[in-house]
Amino acid sequence: MEAAVESGVDFFDTADVYGAGISERLIGRFAKQCATALTIATKLGRGEDLFPDRYTKENSRKAIEESLVRLQLDQLDLIRGPY
Repeated sequence: MEAAVESGVDFFDTADVYGAGISERLIGRFAKQCATALTIATKLGRGEDLFPDRYTKENSRKAIEESLVRLQLDQLDLIRGPY
């Protein structure tokens, strides 16, 4: 990721299911120490907590909040659901 940022990349895309959340944790840890402002997108909806038929507002909010914790963020720049 450091090499990517040094090459001009400032957008990272991940998902809550990539590595069972490991991808979000790694990107969050990197973004926290990175001097460059990054835009971070994540996706939700494919984990067993939501998929295939538990897409409620409450479950979606919980999944988003868990992503925020893993990413060490207060807000997300972009989130993509299952639709």
